[in-house]
Amino acid sequence: MRTNLFHIVLSAIFLTIAYSKTYSQELPKNNIPVRAEQQPDSLVVDPPMLLVEADTVKLDTVKPKSALEGKVRRKALDYERIDQKKKQITLYNQAELYYLDIELKAGIIVMDYEKEEIYAGRIKDSTGAYTQYPVFKLGANVVEPDSIRFNYRTKKALVWNSRTEQQDFRIRAEITKKENDSVYFMKGARFTTAAD
Repeated sequence: MRTNLFHIVLSAIFLTIAYSKTYSQELPKNNIPVRAEQQPDSLVVDPPMLLVEADTVKLDTVKPKSALEGKVRRKALDYERIDQKKKQITLYNQAELYYLDIELKAGIIVMDYEKEEIYAGRIKDSTGAYTQYPVFKLGANVVEPDSIRFNYRTKKALVWNSRTEQQDFRIRAEITKKENDSVYFMKGARFTTAAD
């Protein structure tokens, strides 16, 4: 009985406190309590505080996965293989690839669409001799190398034993590195005129 009486009294105290009004007090300088209802509003809002700041969300710096910008037309005599895991297309024997303004014919062509690169090279025939040299055409420029590695996004290229014609000149180089449309680095370059 004593325990029940204790719980009843405790419940009555909590119910009384819950239904009573409570006020907060601040002591001003003269230490006389002032009710919160009587205090003037101390929050002063300046108009500049109401201005909303620009969104501070940073832009996403993650490079999106590469996607092909156009249709890839291709054909090969022996096989065409698409490897989704490596993100590569491999064409072998009389391979042809047409993508955007690129035309490429070679013995073997590998297009890596994750690295955004195309590799083309020769293949050996039954006698062991290299055949089917690449013919690479980008716009109006035609290059006939032993092999080529070309980034179709940046238009940079690395070409081995290239042969090309520019206006009235024939140019041969051991290694050519194309930085952009106007900057080429050539190792072992030989120039001859078209009349030679």
